[in-house]
Amino acid sequence: MRIRRPSHTTVVAYLALFAALGGTAIAARDDTGAKELKKPVIRERTTTSDVGNFQDTQVVVGCKRREQLLSGTAGWKFSSGSEGSAALLRSVELDRDSVTAKGAAYNQRNTLTVQAVCLPR
Repeated sequence: MRIRRPSHTTVVAYLALFAALGGTAIAARDDTGAKELKKPVIRERTTTSDVGNFQDTQVVVGCKRREQLLSGTAGWKFSSGSEGSAALLRSVELDRDSVTAKGAAYNQRNTLTVQAVCLPR
């Protein structure tokens, strides 16, 4: 029995297969180690509303130079004995390197906390 010569398409298919497998092996060898990973930093700022009528509050937290903003969050924390109090979180805006929260509180000393998760570059 005689072995036939492979067609051009078969040769190209084998070349593509070996190139893909070789690229995967190089990528697996050059993975980042645990020492190269940077730990995120949490920046936090709080403000406390005064007792009385609704008071508009705005809090801005920013990342420092050479840090990149990953995410941000904001929320109200009610003080003890805060029956009849209310708080409103109007907006949380993520900018290029800062988090801005706007809200209002009524009737008690409530705390608005804003956090920014920053990654060192």
